[in-house]
Amino acid sequence: MSEGLRSMKRAVMVLLICLAGLVFARPVDAVTPSGFEKNYIQRVFDSTTGLEGSVAKTIIDSSEGFLYIGSYTGLFRYDGKQMEKMHFSKEVQSVNALLQDQTGRLWIGTNGDGICLMENRKFQHIQIDENDEYTVSCFAEKGDGIIYAGTNGGLLMIAGGDNEYLVSAVSEFENMEIKKLLMLPDKRLVVIDGDGAAWYYRPGKKEAILPAGFDPEKDAFRCATEKVDETDEYFYMGTEAEAFYRVYINENKTEKLTCEGLASFNDFDKVEDDCYWICSDNGIGMITGDKVHVFDFPINNSVESACEDYQGNYWFVSSRQGILQLEKNIFYDIGQYLKMGNVTVNSVCVSGDRTYYGTDNGMLCYRGRKLQDQDPLVSACKSSRIRQIYLDRDKRIWVATQYEGIYMETPEGKIVHYDRDNSQLTDNQVRCILQREDGSMLFGTNSGIFTSGASGKDLRRFCPDERLDTERVLCIAEYGGDVFAGMDGRGVFRIHEEKVSRIFTKKDGLFANVVMRIAKSNIKDGIWILCGTGISFLDKDENITPMNEMPVANALDLIIDPGNAAYILAGNGLFVTTEEQMLGKDRPVFTQYTRRSGLPVDFTANARNIIHDHKLYLSGTTGVAALPIGRTDRNIKLKAFVGWVRGDGKEIRPNSRGKYMIPDEVNRISLYVDFINFCANPVEVVYQLSREDKSWTSEPYEEYDAVEYTNLPGGKYTFSIRGMEQGKEDVLGDYSFDFEK
Repeated sequence: MSEGLRSMKRAVMVLLICLAGLVFARPVDAVTPSGFEKNYIQRVFDSTTGLEGSVAKTIIDSSEGFLYIGSYTGLFRYDGKQMEKMHFSKEVQSVNALLQDQTGRLWIGTNGDGICLMENRKFQHIQIDENDEYTVSCFAEKGDGIIYAGTNGGLLMIAGGDNEYLVSAVSEFENMEIKKLLMLPDKRLVVIDGDGAAWYYRPGKKEAILPAGFDPEKDAFRCATEKVDETDEYFYMGTEAEAFYRVYINENKTEKLTCEGLASFNDFDKVEDDCYWICSDNGIGMITGDKVHVFDFPINNSVESACEDYQGNYWFVSSRQGILQLEKNIFYDIGQYLKMGNVTVNSVCVSGDRTYYGTDNGMLCYRGRKLQDQDPLVSACKSSRIRQIYLDRDKRIWVATQYEGIYMETPEGKIVHYDRDNSQLTDNQVRCILQREDGSMLFGTNSGIFTSGASGKDLRRFCPDERLDTERVLCIAEYGGDVFAGMDGRGVFRIHEEKVSRIFTKKDGLFANVVMRIAKSNIKDGIWILCGTGISFLDKDENITPMNEMPVANALDLIIDPGNAAYILAGNGLFVTTEEQMLGKDRPVFTQYTRRSGLPVDFTANARNIIHDHKLYLSGTTGVAALPIGRTDRNIKLKAFVGWVRGDGKEIRPNSRGKYMIPDEVNRISLYVDFINFCANPVEVVYQLSREDKSWTSEPYEEYDAVEYTNLPGGKYTFSIRGMEQGKEDVLGDYSFDFEK
């Protein structure tokens, strides 16, 4: 377009704006919520995970469940396991736009090679004209078989089917660059051109979209909401600046909204009513009502579009940084949310609005998301290795350090320090802290136990005994008025009235003499004793019962919540069960969580993990996580697909009735039938072939691959497959198909 025509068009738009109706213009609050950054698993896909390069232009979820990704290097299909490049057409080398229509056909807009269509994995090139070197930026479906395509040479309308298509140019937009299309429920087409002007279009009628407050001399439209449905009252339009507009569909009403932190908008994708994702050149946000949340995600540059898959995960593509997946997680990744970095956390303590994290190099304190690096207790501890941070019932905060003894902050903010030089401590290596029922304090050290009165003063040795005074104490608990001390190689000391009354060791039924944790039972008189190799129960009569057949490797901690749920932290993940299960005669049923299933951290050995405000805080080697008490796994569903059927290495296609016929001479039949799964929930795949398999075969989803059968006799067969929640009987998806030999 010539500069003269462009100036004329802008002048007309300015005049029309002056005649426009009431303006609803206001800034929206830019805030950062906790939910999407803390309890969503964030995965980035780039050249290291199957994508060619780190460039993606567009992404859509298909009716079959697959994700299709368009990039400068071609078209990709992702099923949760494989990022497959669709090598079927020389025209599909660089993809700008994708649309799956109501019949399931995939429309592909290329960068310089026009339009392609994929149906049943077969590609067809749609001839536009003799030149046919169009760059296609967008699609919209009107219905009745009509597709609109926005190109660098105008707006095209495509009609037809069954390999016969009629392409015609829409005269009202002839030779214009079209950047974005949106079909409204009333069949008006929203068109945004390359100069940033926007229009409503019906066949034979073109009307400028001129929201009140929009100045075409200073700004230009870039995008509109990805799609709308019959229930939507409005859609969004984004500009090159910080402004975007809420445009009401059935009213002559618009609202101008601005947000500091996001600009140059590329897409608005609906999450639910009054809630939309925002994709922009400088990051990702979400608008809920009149608030915009700006997120700190690992992809924050040139974010082009977003979609939601059939399991409820969210996906974003960047033309510079690849693909981001957000999967709802039952865990909070607090370390990532707080930007702690790669730090080993040994202890967590919450006091009022302050949360302390003990690390190998001092303490971190946060109020909300803000680091309090001038906190007096943090400053006092400096770079000490923190073993435990403990809030007692009198609101005092105690800190056990590896080499500097004990620090304590009073409710008034006074800092008190105890070490070998100013108290009766004989060892500055303090490992654990406990407040007894009478209010006095106990401190486990590398040289026995020390105590102070309820006032926190008069620190002295507890239970002087040469068997205890030189031993490393790893944990302390109180039960029935007695103190139980877990030792590093000497078992458990029972201390009654400051005298050792008994020592329990491996000979008495413990799994080992290194005792990591002692926990009081909520439902039976006694205590749980956790060693690295197993858990035992010590009852009130001093009988020890081992809990056998535990799937736990390198047990580190045991926590029992008020609802009697039991959490076992181990080297191979988090195991959740109940005290009733652990005390029962049968093998306990566990739910196991690993890094693959959403656990954000590996656990720190000898760490102190707590329950606070209905959340279990989990100290990790690379940060800290939290699990809301009582939260359960997502109830996901699985869709299955037939990848291929092969006979002696050659692919066999279904016939016109959709049935697979295997030639008699085939000896080896390979079946690849799998589930599309984008979630971290642990899934087990079970399968069976009728007439051949006497029972179901089970494999983890990640390890399951093609199944082979040899020398099958002639006849009809049914191959059945199920996706199961690992360790449970819940069927998440099932599928079967027939073939005949």
